[in-house]
This record gives sequence, C-alpha cells and structure tokens, in this order.
Amino acid sequence: MKHSLNKIICPHSNCAKPFDKVIYHHGIVFCPHCQKSLLINPFLPELEKMTFRQFARRFIKTQWKLYADAMIIFAIFIAIVEVIANFDKINLGSVFWIKLSLMALILLGVGIYFMEKNLQNYHYYKLKNKPILKGVDTYNLVKDDFEISVTLEDLKVKFNTFAPCCPNCHSQRLHQKIDKFHCQNCHHQFIISPKLNNINTHHLVIIYVLMFFIIRSLSDGSYLMLLFIPILFLVNLSSQYYWCKTPKWKLQSP
Repeated sequence: MKHSLNKIICPHSNCAKPFDKVIYHHGIVFCPHCQKSLLINPFLPELEKMTFRQFARRFIKTQWKLYADAMIIFAIFIAIVEVIANFDKINLGSVFWIKLSLMALILLGVGIYFMEKNLQNYHYYKLKNKPILKGVDTYNLVKDDFEISVTLEDLKVKFNTFAPCCPNCHSQRLHQKIDKFHCQNCHHQFIISPKLNNINTHHLVIIYVLMFFIIRSLSDGSYLMLLFIPILFLVNLSSQYYWCKTPKWKLQSP
C-alpha cells in the first residue's frame, strides 16, 4: 500500500487513485472511487512463521505510540492525584492558578478539535500505519446484505486487531449459521478454532486480575500505577503472539 502525501492510494490496479475518505458499510471498508473492498490489516500467513523476536519487533513498531500515549495520560493522572492529596501543603500564588487554568482550557480545546477532526473521518484514520490489501468484494454486492455486519462484528471480537475474511478467497462477505461460517463469494464453509475463544477469555481474565491488583496498590502509592502500562504491554504482546501461532479455521468444501 502506497501513500501520496497525506492520502492513501487504492491497491486495486485498475483504480490506483489516492483518497482521503472511505466508504464504510456493514463492517467493510471500500475505496470511494472503484467501490471495491479494502482488506485492512488482514491476518497474513507470514505472521504464523514469525519468531517471537520478529513478532515483538513488529508489535513495538505498530503499537508503541498507543502505549506511550497511555503512559503520558497515566503520568498526568498520577500528578493530579498527588497535587490533590498534598493540596494543603502547596502554597502557590493566584497568578500560577490562572495560568494553569488557561493552559488546561487551551489543551482541552485542542483535544476537542483533533477529536472532532478524527471522528469526521474515523474509519479513514484507522487505516493509517496498517497493511492494506485489495479485497474481492464490491459495494453493490454488500450494501443490502445486513447479515454480513452481524457476522463480522462477532468475528472482530475473536480476531483482535486483524480483519476477518474467508481463508480461501479472502472475501469479507460472510454469513454465520450456528457454529459454521459461509463465504458468499466462493461458497466454502469453515469453523472457527475454539482455541481462539480460549485465548481471548484467558487474556480478559489476566487483564481484570491485573487491574484489580493495580487498584489495590493505590493505597501503597499511586506511582505503582505506572507499572500497569508496561505489564499490559507484555500481556498483550504474549497473548497476540500465541494467537498468531494458533490455527484459525477448519475449512470445509462447498
């Protein structure tokens, strides 16, 4: 996937036009020009072959900004908690508080501006820094098929940050019937691996336990909360690596 200044170029060879907006319908992203689907961060076969060191390098490259922002937010939160806890010991003049209030209002205004800007084109901004491949679906085939959105919403929970698609033809036009998924493009049927559900369940349990201990540690000092983000990073890294190594589908003939 190529980028032209701040725009993304469509990966379909018969289009290849830059765009800064997308069509998002029933959980699928489409190029606004050719109206063909875009596979955003699909699960690529080479991920299964990666060593832990290679996967960790890729994970850090794509996720470091998220965790750095979280660390900054936690640090600001802890600073506020410390100021409130020791407010009676702080002797600052009215000028300082006026300046601090003005800075807070400016930061709030800037934050609201960027939030509004991102929300106006939310699904386009989600494409940034992610691998994008050409899909096989068209907007006309998807627009009236409401069952696709229900199926993809269920699969997105199991597939974490990766785009779910048919393992045979990479179509996202999927229907679910009980425990089987049916591709509307190549008509193959497949069953999702139960191990994926187990990984997601174990991951959630670990996160909740971690949050419980972090909250309990507040009585011993708020600085311990800073450990939450590095530990969360390691937990997510390990669980996603194990998820990548786990078989996803059991394919059946049409």
